[in-house]
Amino acid sequence: MKRSDPFVNRTLTNKELGFYIMDTFKLTPRLTLDYGLRWDYYALPTYTDGLMYNFDLSSGAVLVPQNKLSQVNTLYPAAGSPACAKLSSPDFCVPVAAGQVTPEASLKNFRPRIAAAYLLATALSFVAATDSSPNATAAGFRFGGKPGPRSSLTLPRPLRVNPR
Repeated sequence: MKRSDPFVNRTLTNKELGFYIMDTFKLTPRLTLDYGLRWDYYALPTYTDGLMYNFDLSSGAVLVPQNKLSQVNTLYPAAGSPACAKLSSPDFCVPVAAGQVTPEASLKNFRPRIAAAYLLATALSFVAATDSSPNATAAGFRFGGKPGPRSSLTLPRPLRVNPR
């Protein structure tokens, strides 16, 4: 049996988009509150040629885009294919069906952000920040200089804390 020629030099695309709005409110001369809302769109990676597949647990079938069914390799043991006929048992054949290969990306990825900074002394400030994602809370002290735009605390996703 000879190996089938694999597809090479395929282009994989990934679409991501995010927006963030924030505001700062100075509660007291020493306490500053930053709050905001972030929206993210993360589509699943796809090949530009559309040659992709997925497995459907409910039917036990391999899903292939409708317009690519004719391009399933003849050596794949799809039910009803010549490769399936050569197998010792039809139980080894895999059903192939047309279907949606990649799920639709959610448009509801909103995450609130909040941070607070408290000026302990002229050269020392305490900063704490969090958002709604798991394990995305941070806190720390800043020493030296006056708190300003460079006083920032970074979380796994962008969140800026500017004590004033």
